[in-house]
Amino acid sequence: MAVADPNDVYLLRPLNNSLPSAEDKRHSAELEQFLRDAGLYEPDEDAYLRQEVLGLFYELTQTWVKGVCRKKNLNVEDARAHVYTFGSYRLGVHGPGADMDTLVVGPRYVLRDSDFFGSEKHCLEYMLSQTPDITDIQPVPDAFVPMIGIKYKGVQIDILYASLAMQTLPEQLDLSNHAVLRGCDEPTVRALNGCRVTDTMLKLVPRQEVFRTALRAVKHWASLRGISSNVTGYLGGVNLAIMVAKICQLYPRAEASTVLLKFFILLKAWPWPRAIHLRIPEEHSLGLPVWDPRPGTRDSLALMPVITPAYPAMNSLYNVQRSTLEVMTEEFAAAADVCTSFLHCPPGKPIEWSRLFTPVPFFTQHSFYIQLEVSADSEGDLVLWDGWVSSRIRRLVRNLEDHVRVRPYPKAQKPPVEPAKEADPDGNDAKPVTEEASKDVVKAEPKDADKDPDATAPNRPRLCYYIGVDKRAAAALTAQQLLPNGQVAQLPAHALTGPAGAPAGKVDLKQPCIIFVNEVSAWPAKRPGMALKVNVLKRALLPSWLPGVPQRPQTQALPAPPPATAGGKAGIKRAPSEDPAHQDASAAPAAALPAQQPAKRPRVAQAAPAAAGPKRAAVQDASPSTAAVAAPAGAPPAKRSKVAQATSRSQAQPPALTSEPQAGATTAAAPTVPAPVQAACEVAAAAAEPPSGAGPVSAGAGGESGVAVASGSAAPQSADATSLSGAATDDATADTAAAAGGGGVGLSPEAAQQLAERASQADERAAVQESQLHNTGRDMGDWLGVDHGVALTGVQGSPTAGS
Repeated sequence: MAVADPNDVYLLRPLNNSLPSAEDKRHSAELEQFLRDAGLYEPDEDAYLRQEVLGLFYELTQTWVKGVCRKKNLNVEDARAHVYTFGSYRLGVHGPGADMDTLVVGPRYVLRDSDFFGSEKHCLEYMLSQTPDITDIQPVPDAFVPMIGIKYKGVQIDILYASLAMQTLPEQLDLSNHAVLRGCDEPTVRALNGCRVTDTMLKLVPRQEVFRTALRAVKHWASLRGISSNVTGYLGGVNLAIMVAKICQLYPRAEASTVLLKFFILLKAWPWPRAIHLRIPEEHSLGLPVWDPRPGTRDSLALMPVITPAYPAMNSLYNVQRSTLEVMTEEFAAAADVCTSFLHCPPGKPIEWSRLFTPVPFFTQHSFYIQLEVSADSEGDLVLWDGWVSSRIRRLVRNLEDHVRVRPYPKAQKPPVEPAKEADPDGNDAKPVTEEASKDVVKAEPKDADKDPDATAPNRPRLCYYIGVDKRAAAALTAQQLLPNGQVAQLPAHALTGPAGAPAGKVDLKQPCIIFVNEVSAWPAKRPGMALKVNVLKRALLPSWLPGVPQRPQTQALPAPPPATAGGKAGIKRAPSEDPAHQDASAAPAAALPAQQPAKRPRVAQAAPAAAGPKRAAVQDASPSTAAVAAPAGAPPAKRSKVAQATSRSQAQPPALTSEPQAGATTAAAPTVPAPVQAACEVAAAAAEPPSGAGPVSAGAGGESGVAVASGSAAPQSADATSLSGAATDDATADTAAAAGGGGVGLSPEAAQQLAERASQADERAAVQESQLHNTGRDMGDWLGVDHGVALTGVQGSPTAGS
């Protein structure tokens, strides 16, 4: 049996070794100019600042190591540390404001737990806090690779530490030598691997300048498409670098534009989970665990393996899940289609690179969204809390992907700061709440077990993460899935064996959200004031400040009906008619709505138009004691709906009254009232309160999680409130006119019939709005299978249902 060539197994042979054409070079120059115009290159002054900061930080580390040496009574003369950079800065593809990944290598007596982290004077963390130009110190000792984040003169630096098994470090230390790994623990090996992978990658790519330009373009594309985050389960910087380096190996003489096009075309057809390798994995006597995809091992479960080139080889994309892999493959396929069209670009014509670099319309392409609102009392606490919550979002995605299509958005959204308002007891407009007043308001709130008062305080620092949710299409049934007994073989929840069919059944997302909240709130380092809320929102209820979300139209206030007259009848003002003969100079304008009532625009019933003649309905104040409602004789009556027929108002329809007119009263036809004035007359005197929804899934500050499924009812619900107000108005108008009819006001048969029709329409709208008010938020809950009327309270980490 012939042994396979390792170069063929790991796909290390070039696919095309031809020289680039003049057209390829021109397209590469156009690509680089496009990236410069997009602001992806750092100015020279910022580059000089980074070099200055690195020099100052190097001096600080030397002082730190010598201080630790003195504390432990060791020789200070030979005490030294080395500082290395890796990541995007070392590769030369960093942009403006990008952070610098930095590794500090020290001798074995300088320990990570007691000397690198800590608040004692000899610890590096303490020394960083005492340096004037260093701010935003964020130690993360429990991370997969422990680190300290700082800002040094505005430059973000992530500091990793590696303690080598050496008493004294040499002046020139080569990290690519495998000997530096001897005697190191796992966190140290992972920290050293950052520099080792970066240096090895630069040695394996044929042309570094082509590699840098193509990698910068791919990183920009991934950021625009929302798939640039290793923590969330997408592509990180090292993953993209290895993948682009692989294309450079397959096309060693190609220009940057060709490498970019081939990147998407090849990844679209890549047979995952086949791993991407830059070299044959090395074996060494150190015995460190390396990539092993044999069946039965942990590495065999990897979905999208991208293997690091340095020893020990490991999968750099271990966070990928089914949902994120599905998203990335779809993005690769869409980009490959665009790049394929670029290959047929006529000679001499520039490539439209803007077609490839388009932002993803994330906030408009999903039916529902899960909102994770992370808040804290201070910005420092928010940074720590956000780092913990964001690192656990993939756990929620993993629990959701079995039920629905999930797409997490990796970028946190910062809500705009809005001044809090307090209600005026006199009914005037709301007033901004000052800082002291806001504290009083928060203190005045009741201490509810399921609500954290601090989480509702105004102007708290907060961030929001969003996860797009869509129902999966039902799998197409095949003959192989039919069992002998006539039943259907059970499929995995994510399996789709055919074209999209009918939507799947109801899905319960409540339990995964509860589990996520309980897991996150159990963080040992959680501080008071750190809160997490999980809301499920319709696409139409997303906040308008999100990118791509259309602005909602502002509702305009309408004048309110004037107060009742002394006789107890509704005072309806005469509207100015277009006919000068019917104008009344003494007609007063409609009174404005009271300030304490919210302005709502009613839904005015639209009558069927007549074949000819004036408008169907007209309201006029013929005299101080009479009101007439007129309709054209040829107008067909509107059918009464089934909802209205089932109501009791069908028994209260006024009969056609033909009482004699009063002496001296005129019988002239009533002029047509303009629609705005008619709508103003139909506004209810008392505005209906907006329906309130259930509270969100939340984790309070005290460590206990008060959980209630949210429907996003806090979002504007102007449509529902407006409809409800209009229905109540028509009822009141009909009742008033009916009462007036029994008081001696003459109504023609047409007017009485039209009054009954208006009552029928009001009944229908009232019944519909009553149903909507009763089921506020349940329309979305029914779709997702979430019961928004049940509050769940977590008791010692075990949620129990209560009504």
